[in-house]
Amino acid sequence: MELPGERRKSRSVPTNLNPQPITARTAHEWGVVAEVVPNGKALARARELASTYLLKPEVTRRNTRVHFIQPLKERIVREVGYGLALEGASAADLVKSMTAQSQTMGDKGRVA
Repeated sequence: MELPGERRKSRSVPTNLNPQPITARTAHEWGVVAEVVPNGKALARARELASTYLLKPEVTRRNTRVHFIQPLKERIVREVGYGLALEGASAADLVKSMTAQSQTMGDKGRVA
């Protein structure tokens, strides 16, 4: 998770390395969410916001969506290959360590 701004970005690194649940209040303070509503009121608030957005012209809604989605698409294109390479390297290392472990356990059962 990357949060916009330098202060928020500095919080995202430890959170990524050691993910822990955070409270709604903390998420609001960090800028991850725009507002916090009382328990049981989130769906009603979401519907209220949706009805407000639907009053806007279609071209405005479409361009607003593009404005927010485009940076995400660009980041995915830029970083997915690197992430897949890291995932592949981690998987290869896991297989290697599991193979070594099973060979070690197999050697223990053999009589010399």
